[in-house]
Amino acid sequence: MAGTGQEKRRASCFGKIGALVDHLVAAAVSTADNDEKNTEVLLECLDNFYTEHEKMFTFPELNPDLKKELIGGLISCIDRSHCPELSIKCLCCIRLLSRDIADMVKFTEKTSVHVLVKTAGLLVATESASDSTETTDQSQDNGSSHNVTSSTDSIDYSVAVESQKCLCNLVFQNAMVRAVVSTSGCIEGLMARISLFNNKIFPFDVRFFDLRLLFLLTALCPEQRGVLKSEVNAPTVLQRYMEHLATPSRHGDDDDSGTAVAMVIGARLTEKNTELIMEILKVQFNLTMNLKYEELDGNEEELFRSIVVLLRHLLMCSTSSLQQTEELRSHCINLLTNIPGPLATHLLWPMGQGSAGKPVEYDGHHMGAVMSILSFLQVKIEQGERYKETLTPVLTCLCEMARVNRNIRKFCRIQILPPLRNVEQLPEEGNQLRNRLVKLMTSPMTEVKEVAADFIFILCKENVQRLIKYTGYGNAAGLLATKGLMAGGAPSTGNYSSGDDDTDTEEYLSLRDGINPITGRWEEPKLNPMEGMTEEQKEFEADKLAQAIDKMSREGIITPCVVGRDGKPIPVVEMVQQQQIQDTAVSSGSDELNQVD
Repeated sequence: MAGTGQEKRRASCFGKIGALVDHLVAAAVSTADNDEKNTEVLLECLDNFYTEHEKMFTFPELNPDLKKELIGGLISCIDRSHCPELSIKCLCCIRLLSRDIADMVKFTEKTSVHVLVKTAGLLVATESASDSTETTDQSQDNGSSHNVTSSTDSIDYSVAVESQKCLCNLVFQNAMVRAVVSTSGCIEGLMARISLFNNKIFPFDVRFFDLRLLFLLTALCPEQRGVLKSEVNAPTVLQRYMEHLATPSRHGDDDDSGTAVAMVIGARLTEKNTELIMEILKVQFNLTMNLKYEELDGNEEELFRSIVVLLRHLLMCSTSSLQQTEELRSHCINLLTNIPGPLATHLLWPMGQGSAGKPVEYDGHHMGAVMSILSFLQVKIEQGERYKETLTPVLTCLCEMARVNRNIRKFCRIQILPPLRNVEQLPEEGNQLRNRLVKLMTSPMTEVKEVAADFIFILCKENVQRLIKYTGYGNAAGLLATKGLMAGGAPSTGNYSSGDDDTDTEEYLSLRDGINPITGRWEEPKLNPMEGMTEEQKEFEADKLAQAIDKMSREGIITPCVVGRDGKPIPVVEMVQQQQIQDTAVSSGSDELNQVD
């Protein structure tokens, strides 16, 4: 019974889709006499298909051949149609079908991709000199040398947006589609239209999905990053686009008269401009991966200096909601992790230059951007979600900046590791940023644990004794073992000032002698537990402890180690084996000498 019902539903599905395919074929060969009638019937069929499958992400009841026919019919109808409503309905159906990664062969054909790229208005064409002068001049001013097709006025942007959505889905889902899109001129078309960011004719949705599609292509097609940087100067174009969006003007956000110089600290960005900026930041992140400072030429260094200056501004901007502001800062921080450390100095600027309200100051520098990063870190730790994804980038960014910039390191240290006062609680207990970071040093998430420990170590100028003072040896043991510093180690070779700015409070000095270096807190003096024991009792307790250690070692709970010459822990078993090998070698050598004698 159940099987029969399922077969009936499947037959009904095939019947409806088969009828839709027939109507698509009829529309492709329709004449002027029956065109209107066919269009009305086809629109109704497309509406029914979309309504029935709107919430579906797979189409198990649609066999490969029928799916191929359906996609082919939709593509053909879009290519031939002069009715925007019909094109939109067809594209909506294609968007649904593009969700399913199965049987995408028809989508990978050059003809299908070409139709979608053309419908999205992303074909780059050579124009006549008289027609192209204005658009060419504007695109060259914005850093791009490609011309945009002169048919921009004839593009229906509601149709273009639906086509962009289809391309985004297909690029995300299928590697073969990505290969075809990459060679179809789509990327050049994207950059040509993006470079016209001053042109108010493009609606927000078109701009947004242009950037979203470019992000997907740069993320999933690494080979295209070099092309974008060398042939169409994408980083510069995108930087100018961000400056345009982030610069408030007296005439509103859409005015193009502002420049980066006019940026105002703490400015409020509109919701739409923020969305576009975040998409650009994601693309820039892809384009700036694996940068090496020593390989930058003068123009590139100036570009990345201007990017850091803009990020400084964005880190201090507010948006339409707290959630969007946090998201914007997250993307800014992600991009900062790609920027070479020496350029981090441009996050600071002298007091009095654009300062407003009550600025955060250190040593004559405005520290507002760094304070925004620290505040973001505090918020993400308190939220307690997705630590690996949210904390690793911001801690990595802070590590790099603090390592290369003295003012940033000292400012962060003041905020995170102020002089100790309350030493009666464990370093990891409490709600201060120091307490939360110390707690992360023993996190089960390796990436988070290592970068949190590294950040505190840098704030301590990579001084082992100072690190133990603020965290306790127990919390620091993992980092010390990794770096070979369990026995203290050599002094840091980092680029740190020679002066000791570690000042102790009276509260700390009065309790210092009672602080347990393992736990990092002051403890009441304890009686000697072995006091009053006989030698036999002491020997019994020692043997009992040895047996417990041996049992846990055999069960794999612990691995007894000693500190090797390199300052790293070595399992006792390995050390004994190495010693036995050495003893055997020495013994064999002695036997050979005796035989010679």
